[in-house]
This record gives sequence, C-alpha cells and structure tokens, in this order.
Amino acid sequence: MEDYTVNSKDIVYKLGEIATKYCREASINPATKDFVNVFIYPQYGIKGTSSSFEKAQAILDFVQRYFRVNYERDAFFAEQINHPVELMQRYIDYYIKGNQMRIPIGDCDDLATLYCALVESVGIRSVFVFPAYRPHGASSNSKKPNHIACAVGIQDFGQDEPLWYIADPTSQLPLMRKDDYEKKVGQIIYVLPKRYVEPDGTKFLVIPRKWA
Repeated sequence: MEDYTVNSKDIVYKLGEIATKYCREASINPATKDFVNVFIYPQYGIKGTSSSFEKAQAILDFVQRYFRVNYERDAFFAEQINHPVELMQRYIDYYIKGNQMRIPIGDCDDLATLYCALVESVGIRSVFVFPAYRPHGASSNSKKPNHIACAVGIQDFGQDEPLWYIADPTSQLPLMRKDDYEKKVGQIIYVLPKRYVEPDGTKFLVIPRKWA
C-alpha cells in the first residue's frame, strides 16, 4: 500500500488530487462493490431496484455509524489519507473478526474518500467539496476551506440531469441540498472536478453543472 503524505501550502488541490486517485483505485476494485453488497445493503434493505438516493443515503449512514472520526490533526502543512481499501479491511477486522486493535478510524479526508469510493463502485457519481466549516455558535462564516466532504449526483430513470446533494461522512447529517447544508455547516468554497482517464485513453470530467 502506498503511503501518500502531502507537504504543501496548496493543501486543497494536493489533498483533492490524492483523494481522487485513491477514490478511483478503490471504486474499480471489485472488493469495494462486494463490501457494499455484503455489509451495507442488507442492513438497510437496499435492492437493485432501490433508487440511487436510497443507496447513497444508506452508504452515508453506514460510514457515519461504523467508522469513527479522528479529530487529531495531521502534521503542520501535511495531510495523510488512508486508502479506502485499508479502511474497509479495518471494518472487517474490527467488527467481523473481533480484532480490537484494528479500529476503523479516520478524519474528514479519510472518510470522504471512503464514501466517494463506495458510492462510485455502485455507479453513483461524486466529487469532493471543501466547506468553510462554521463552529457551533459562530455568527459568521469563514471564507477559507477547513473541511472536506462529498457531493453526489443522483440521476435516476427519467432525469435529464443529476440532482446534487452534499454528503458529510464525519457528521450525522443526512444527504442535503447545498443551500440547506450551508445554513447548517458553512459555505462551500471549492468544488473539485474529478478528471478520469479510462484504460482506453478516454477522458471524462465529473462536476456539478449547477446546484439546482
């Protein structure tokens, strides 16, 4: 397993670059979709006929419930991301095998990367978003990003364009439209496009066209 540590003041873009790489690697790994089908869907009664919204919400609730949040900061001007496959293995080791030394734990970038990989493995598009988190009780909102979360594009049968929802795995909030999320948490400062290159050389871009 590669160990990526970012040492850069341009933390948003460097962090997003590594998170995107890890997300893509995990989302096309068959073990990730198997994890969703074996450990997540049965708990929530999700079937193949369930809507994309129901699937995305079930995965979000699962990550919020079973992956503990680590609030200890990484080194100054450094961010280290746990690979989603490693976090999924930790879940199996801790909850299924009973290994108490393998707690599935991570901070916002770890859990955002994990969540995006899980939803993408079942065909739901996602991007990373960087909010300016407003602490509880604060009257004003910062203009500097200090958090990472996800946005998922829900496009079920009959929809011309996806509807985008914010998914924040380190909170207890359900999927929310952008305006509602910003009222509760803080303004989203950056939306990071995901640029993928398929094995055949095809390139494509994933980003919300609008927050309708």
